[in-house]
Amino acid sequence: DSHPRVSRLAIQYARGEIDRETLSDRLERLRSADNSVGAVDTEAVVQSAAALDRQDTHNAAASDTEQSSPTARLRRRYADGEVSHEEYKQRLTTLRETASEET
Repeated sequence: DSHPRVSRLAIQYARGEIDRETLSDRLERLRSADNSVGAVDTEAVVQSAAALDRQDTHNAAASDTEQSSPTARLRRRYADGEVSHEEYKQRLTTLRETASEET
């Protein structure tokens, strides 16, 4: 059971909204500001983010709905104009970083 603010960071990382460096910085600030967070390291949050992504994929398959990969969802959002080119590149890099850590 993770601290809610740590869980939010894991979700942001899983979505590609923040990269690993930003994740580490925010975790450090959170640990400094809130003792109830405990000793959570970046690697544990990265693993949690990967688990969240796998769970989302599994849940979508189990409910028999169409589920695309995080990269495909990001590409669709970029094509729809929801994210800028710079944000697209940043999130794509983060998603690739997350995928390489899973293997």
